[in-house]
Amino acid sequence: MMNPDPGTNDNSRYFVQSLAKGLALLKIISAAERPLSLTEIAEKLETNKATATRFCYTLVKLGYLHRMDQKLYDLTPQVLELGYSAICRTDWHEMANYFLRELFRQVDETVSAAILVDTDILYTIRIIKKKILDMDIQVGSRLPVHCTAMGKVLMAFGSPEKVQEVLGKLVFKKMNDKTIVSLQDFLKELEQVRQTGYAISDEEVAMGNRSIAAPLMGEGGYAFAAIAVATPSESYTIARLKKEVAPLLTTCAQKISAAMKQIRPKTGMA
Repeated sequence: MMNPDPGTNDNSRYFVQSLAKGLALLKIISAAERPLSLTEIAEKLETNKATATRFCYTLVKLGYLHRMDQKLYDLTPQVLELGYSAICRTDWHEMANYFLRELFRQVDETVSAAILVDTDILYTIRIIKKKILDMDIQVGSRLPVHCTAMGKVLMAFGSPEKVQEVLGKLVFKKMNDKTIVSLQDFLKELEQVRQTGYAISDEEVAMGNRSIAAPLMGEGGYAFAAIAVATPSESYTIARLKKEVAPLLTTCAQKISAAMKQIRPKTGMA
């Protein structure tokens, strides 16, 4: 196996090999699609298990790694502190993507993030388990706000000025028999979303698909984006979505919102 970081081969007396190995370990776990065992970490780091154990123990104690019950290791959100200044120069979705990967592992279903563009939602992140819609939804795809879970939370928790602007232009296109097609029903739905803190789209875009979304809140107290979990209707009833997925989704949204408040503007949050 190739060395995880060519820089660790530096033989200069100023070069701290152990520090380089520790940072290489963080990179290895960050690049992994799932938490890693000590054996896997040692193999990828090209070291023995005893050394890998010492590195992992230290990083757990410092708060940068989490040791799971199955003796697997994964990064913690504290790692983000190391890159806050760099993140400030990037788009907000790079931050969200970190937490959405964790959510994807928890629910094992498709997760997404979107922003409001005109009267549509625009997908900015899409981590797909499998295709569950007849249409091909990917990053850059757009769907109407009135029939999507993310559209509903963006409208329910958006700034009053923006919401009124969208409502003034909104056309309630009927996607199928379950789609909301009147302003009165839509406003009633938004009030329900405000009370629960999340929104559900029950096959309103396409039959066979349900989704649940939560808002990402910015400094002004308004949603600047939304995240969602999409599931096949045959596997998830509305009750199951509320009981099993809603707590994980809303917790993820709160983590992202809290992290974004620490790094402030240059993120498009306002």
